[in-house]
Amino acid sequence: MTRNFLSIHDLDNAELAALTAPSFRGLDDVPPMRGTLAFLFLQPSLRTMSSFANAGALLGLSPVPLRTTGDAFRDQVDLEDEIEQLGLNSRCVVVRMPTPLRRERFTHMRVPLVNAGDGSNEHPSQALMDITALRQFGLEGKHVVLMGNVRDYRVHHSLVGGLAKLNMCSMELLYPTAMPMAKEYLPAGVPCTETSSDDEVDDVLSRADYVYLTPTQFFNAPHLQFGDRFSLNLARAQRVLKPGAKILHPFPRLTDLAFDLDHTSFDGYHHQISLATPVRRRLLAWLLRG
Repeated sequence: MTRNFLSIHDLDNAELAALTAPSFRGLDDVPPMRGTLAFLFLQPSLRTMSSFANAGALLGLSPVPLRTTGDAFRDQVDLEDEIEQLGLNSRCVVVRMPTPLRRERFTHMRVPLVNAGDGSNEHPSQALMDITALRQFGLEGKHVVLMGNVRDYRVHHSLVGGLAKLNMCSMELLYPTAMPMAKEYLPAGVPCTETSSDDEVDDVLSRADYVYLTPTQFFNAPHLQFGDRFSLNLARAQRVLKPGAKILHPFPRLTDLAFDLDHTSFDGYHHQISLATPVRRRLLAWLLRG
């Protein structure tokens, strides 16, 4: 049966644990595949598209990037209709949309459909990568702080759901006043700190084993800025964070993540990004081979 991957909640706990396992042993034993891996990205992408393309190529698939929008009359199309038809000529379809994907529209897909980010809804393959990185660092019994714009950034929505399903760590959300995560994404019992106080932000950060950081600005709200309160640099990290704490980030960074943190003991984000290809390769192999 064809499986779509539109949400982190499309996986049961055992599947999520397998797809975020710290070891990639056996991945090179997957038999080569043939066909195309179709990309329909209606928003800019650097890491997601390149790592999915690399993952597909390593499995034997030919990546084919496509666009269906333009100035011509024929380009003003029903995108969901186009996605379904892409599935008639591809082995798998990977989509990034500016609006949430409607699950009910894709129940008859002949090949797997992968959500590579749909508006402010979810980014489930990013969460697989993030959780794999956390498990490689050591997640059991740790405390994860999700910091920044938890209202709009889809990566937070998928990550908090995935971590709650695994139940390996404690979590805390830290965000500016009036920017809470919508209830539909927030698991019960996760503490939330909505604050405009520098001291309160530092207090939450001091408890973190891992900080998952996003900017407060968003693609549809670039004006959102809260000074340095929800930003990290090396001096602040050394002053506030535990010595063994690590920072993760989905990128691109804005002013929230200073360059002087790169390649320090706090830098968990470069290793996190390096897992994009193997994690997405494992996902594609699972969707296409089982």
